[in-house]
Amino acid sequence: MLITHDIGVVANMCDRVYVMYGGTVVESGKTEEVLFHSNHPYTRALIEALPEGKPKSQPLKVIEGESFNARKRPVGCVFWDRCPKRTARCQEKPPVVEGLNGHRIACWEGKR
Repeated sequence: MLITHDIGVVANMCDRVYVMYGGTVVESGKTEEVLFHSNHPYTRALIEALPEGKPKSQPLKVIEGESFNARKRPVGCVFWDRCPKRTARCQEKPPVVEGLNGHRIACWEGKR
């Protein structure tokens, strides 16, 4: 098991990846599947924030909003208050949906 925020390390060393936000797994699956076909808005935001392959003049993307606060843990999706795709339904706990090859996502609004 490897715990890191470095997606490049994950891509080079891991067969499977579990993306966590606020202590909750929001997406998991084979590393290549998750990194190249990410479905959860948090996973996509992490990948979009990578500097590799971008011109130095282009500012890096940031995830808007405040970082997760365990004292204010939401009832629904843990990424709700930072998610650009949030809807009222996201205030309910999202189901874990399994796609191809064991790729799982916990999101009401993400691609499936």
